Amino acid sequence: MNMKNIRRSRKLQVVHYAQGKRRGQALVEMALVSMVLVVMTMGLIQYGLIYNTQVTLENITRDGARFAAVHGSETSTILNGTSYATDTAIRMYVRQVATGTSVLPADLPDSSILILDRNGNSNPAGSANRTGGLPITITTKYPMNKKIFDWALPGMGRFKSPNLVPTSVTMIIEGQ
Repeated sequence: MNMKNIRRSRKLQVVHYAQGKRRGQALVEMALVSMVLVVMTMGLIQYGLIYNTQVTLENITRDGARFAAVHGSETSTILNGTSYATDTAIRMYVRQVATGTSVLPADLPDSSILILDRNGNSNPAGSANRTGGLPITITTKYPMNKKIFDWALPGMGRFKSPNLVPTSVTMIIEGQ
């Protein structure tokens, strides 16, 4: 072998040795970056679930307020043995609208669905003070802690307290 071939062979060995070390470095870098990417992805999924629940809750509340506005001054139409104008019928309707959504009807007890008159007072007796042209407000409160998965995101457990997210919609009662 001549000297030229020996030098070329030696250069190939050095290049091959350096490439082998870089493969291990890339593996370590990928392991470090993938942990960050997984946490970011889980955070995005968590944000999407909470945002979806908030939008769904707003739509449910809006439907309940529309129902109360249209049927708020009625006393003759009956829904499951209850007049449409009562708070019980409005709460039943809100739960009925929630069926099949990401907000479970069981998570909306009577205490989390508030029906308020123009003065902000609840009227448990029903529709005695509901007349057309006056505002009615429906407020729903949903325990968002049911949508937080703290097993995937470290530190999210501190948000697990039953923080009720309120949503309010006010509409004018139709009719006389």
